[in-house]
This record gives sequence, C-alpha cells and structure tokens, in this order.
Amino acid sequence: MAYEIIMEKDKDGDMSNIPDIIFRTDNEFDIPMLDIERQARFAELPWARWGHGARSTNYRGGTLHFYTDDYKFSGLWKRPDMVVNTGVVSVVECNYSSTDGTPRVLFLEKLYRKRWMSCYWQSYGIDIIVDLYVARKFSEDVFLGVPEGWGAYCTRYDEELTVKEYERALFHAGRNKILFVVYGGGNRGREYCHSIGGIHIEDGTTIVRKMIRPSRAEREEMENG
Repeated sequence: MAYEIIMEKDKDGDMSNIPDIIFRTDNEFDIPMLDIERQARFAELPWARWGHGARSTNYRGGTLHFYTDDYKFSGLWKRPDMVVNTGVVSVVECNYSSTDGTPRVLFLEKLYRKRWMSCYWQSYGIDIIVDLYVARKFSEDVFLGVPEGWGAYCTRYDEELTVKEYERALFHAGRNKILFVVYGGGNRGREYCHSIGGIHIEDGTTIVRKMIRPSRAEREEMENG
C-alpha cells in the first residue's frame, strides 16, 4: 500500500500523533481504498464497544466496534493510535451517524475519515470489518474505497435495511459466503442471522472473555512512552 507521510507540528510546537498520510484510492472523491489482504475472516472475541471499558485495556486479540455515540470516538481522528494500543486483531469501522437529510458532502467527509482510519489500522496489521449501517440514500456511497471481492461486513439490525445491506454485500463480494455480523435487534436480529448464516451480537453487549488488563509494569511503560 503506497502512502506519503508528512509529520506536522501542532499549535504547541509538538509533533502531531497523526501523520498526514495519503492512501491509494480508486474513486473521484479520493476516499482511501482498503487493503483486501487485511479483511477480517472471523468475529474474534472479545467483542467490545469502544468507550465501554478503560482506554488502557489491552485485549490481546478480539474485535472493537463503534456502534455508540459519535462523540465517544471523535478523538480518534487525532489519535488513531489509541486503537492500535488496545491490542485488538480486528475492528469494525467507525459508525458515523447519518440520516436521509444529511448532505452528501458531509457524509463523504465522514466516510473519508472512517476509511482513512481503517487504512491506518490496517497498516499496523489490524483486520477490518466494513460498516454498512448508513442512511438509505448513501447505500451505494458506503462502498467507496471497498475493493470488489471484499467479504467482511457489519451493520446494526434494521428490519428493512439489513436485508438490502446483506444483498449488496453479497453482490460486492461476488460470492455467497461472507462474514456478515449483525449488531442488535433482539430476537428478530438473531433469527435473521440464523436464516442467512450470519453472526449476531446483542445490542449493548461487550463479550469480555480473554480480556487482560495491563500489568503495572506495562502501564508504566506505556505512560513513559
């Protein structure tokens, strides 16, 4: 994956934590293109929601998702390394809120950010699950930067939208067997996942099996850089 890195100083004269990276793209909006070699193949445990636990938690594996309020992960645009430091092996992309009343230009700006951060995390060996949960009017735009053949997706359950999202995911993947995770929806969400061979994660659930908090020595090492 070709990219250019330019380190900038912030207003206090310190080097920014986020390098100015230009990732490769395949579209007119310069939305970064994901590396198909770093797509998730499993929904690995622990499955944790960003902001649910301490930021210092080291999961040593597992998956992070961002089906939560936007403000809880807004700081990642300046500090994407916070996800790298959690030790997860896969991430569901940031889910920025959108409605059918959202101007397209604002949606594309958020899409640029989520794909950029996903590419950044991929560069550290983290596998990505593409987030499909967007307003109906952006159901095509959400695939910008997702290579054809991609087969790892996640969405929040919606009785009407989820069925169409699954069909679009199958079409984009070009095959009938994909990783399709549905978050929430209670019994209906679970039953739908059973019908398509998908994976259901209950809304609000953080599966913490395997989670290990850092030792005091590890915390001191992280604090001292």
